[in-house]
Amino acid sequence: YYPVLLKPNKYDVSGCTHDDVDVYEIGPSTLESYVQQLYYLLGAQTQKEYESCHLETGIVSPSILLGLQPQLILGIPECFSLEMMHLSGANMAALWLDLWRGTIECVLMDNKTNWHWSVLREQCKWEEHGCAIAACKPYLPGSFNVAPCDPSLHANL
Repeated sequence: YYPVLLKPNKYDVSGCTHDDVDVYEIGPSTLESYVQQLYYLLGAQTQKEYESCHLETGIVSPSILLGLQPQLILGIPECFSLEMMHLSGANMAALWLDLWRGTIECVLMDNKTNWHWSVLREQCKWEEHGCAIAACKPYLPGSFNVAPCDPSLHANL
């Protein structure tokens, strides 16, 4: 994830009028600071208080990572920036596919034929890739719930 550090020009929304954030002025986080902010959030008595604390701290709820043995993980909150499981969500998958297929919108001066990463631009490559994904089904455990399907067969891609 990449934080938005620069305030858009002529942006005037109540509660969002802070200046640009200089990434070099952001101090390191500590477990003590995280826990203090978490207790602050959990102390909210009303929904309005919770929303205010959430906005102020950036914390939504206790992390599931708090249940892990501290000596076996990078540390909290240090490991949060490395939490990659959410990158497989719908938005990132759509972005990757658009980049790999060379279908993402770009400025007129950009030439998609120069994009070395758009390896699935040709329809035959896209279909070949889809078949390879579908062929993985027998190698996944039953606990995976949903076997991968051939993405080239979906009309919206």
